[in-house]
Amino acid sequence: HFMSKSSIIVGSIAFVWGAGIVIGSAFTGIRGEGGFAAGQWVGLLIGIIMALAGGWLLLKGIREWIRHASGEEDDIPVVYPVDETAGDPGYSHYETPSQWKSQGISVYAVVGGVGVVALLGILAGALLFVGGGLADEEPDTRAKAQELQRPPRRAFAQAQNRPHRKPPRRTESRRTEPRKTRIEPKKEAEEARNQESKDPETEQAPVSDEALLLYLDFEGDGDEVHDQSGNGLVAIMKGCRRCPGVIGQGVEMTAPGQYVDLGTEELLNFDADQSFTFSIWVRPESQKGTILSFRRDGDGSPVIDLLYSFRQVSVTIRPDGRELGEGVARGRFSTDGGWHHIAFTRDDSGNIRLFVDGVALGIGRHRRQGPITTNLRALGSERYWLKAVAFGDPNYVGMFDEFRIYGRLLSGKEIRQLARRP
Repeated sequence: HFMSKSSIIVGSIAFVWGAGIVIGSAFTGIRGEGGFAAGQWVGLLIGIIMALAGGWLLLKGIREWIRHASGEEDDIPVVYPVDETAGDPGYSHYETPSQWKSQGISVYAVVGGVGVVALLGILAGALLFVGGGLADEEPDTRAKAQELQRPPRRAFAQAQNRPHRKPPRRTESRRTEPRKTRIEPKKEAEEARNQESKDPETEQAPVSDEALLLYLDFEGDGDEVHDQSGNGLVAIMKGCRRCPGVIGQGVEMTAPGQYVDLGTEELLNFDADQSFTFSIWVRPESQKGTILSFRRDGDGSPVIDLLYSFRQVSVTIRPDGRELGEGVARGRFSTDGGWHHIAFTRDDSGNIRLFVDGVALGIGRHRRQGPITTNLRALGSERYWLKAVAFGDPNYVGMFDEFRIYGRLLSGKEIRQLARRP
């Protein structure tokens, strides 16, 4: 009885734990822009082994328990120790299955409990699946992310402030004809982008201010930050202060609850088929938080949220109407204490692209079209979460500078120009 019960408990824990590792590793690999990494393959292997071992132990324990409870074994001998001082030769005492049942043991209760635990594990995996945004994205999103404007190695090296190194060339003996025909178009496209990045006229030309809706450079004094786009908008600093930025002055949030209020002007509402681009320099001093947020008071459906957590940054965009059908784009992000440029675009079809330090890292798409009407807009705070729900990481600790919103789709070349430090 003790061994059967222990087997069921340990087997259940190992099985659910292993299944959770498999689910987490699989989802992380699917979400990753480069496919499965070595750590995810190791996680899959460990999870499968743990789940198989736990499942075997669980089934073994249930089988033994059912055998004992159903009376397949008539008697179960329990040998008591010999009392040598009394000259007792020792004897065996027998317990029958009827005595087991009289102790209130219910096999069905144990099996039901294991089933509930397994169901909870499956439900948790399903919630991770839906919460990760996989259910709302197209199946070939990851393939599109790899094919859509692969950044040149030289631009990526410059963004990371390290010298550019060309990859080693393979010898002709290792190349086969089918492989050669597959890589030639990609190689030509990459060489063309590298040549474009070397062109001083295209790389050093300033980005056009066409359709510039808002530009905050955080220069000046006081709590008001005046828009430099010519549209006359005004942002208000709530508890934060000015600090040295990427260019001149920036703004710093030193504690949760500080943010920059971006106002409620209709100019920053977007039509259903309107393209737009957001661009900002950030220097976070915490491991997770909200970079910017556009929401509506009393209505959770419209959202433009730029969030980061540990080594990942994500942008979520959803139109008015329902709290479903959002598009999410994710990419790797380092909270290393330095300045980083982040930009994202949304075209007239709902396609989202995310850039970090001028490099395109992720794409997404919201399938449901509609306008985006907001009145809770802020840098450094998710004000809807603070007002309506206790959820996520609504605050930010760190610095901002050079915040821009365009009412058009910036090209990758223009975004790389904005990401160049002076």
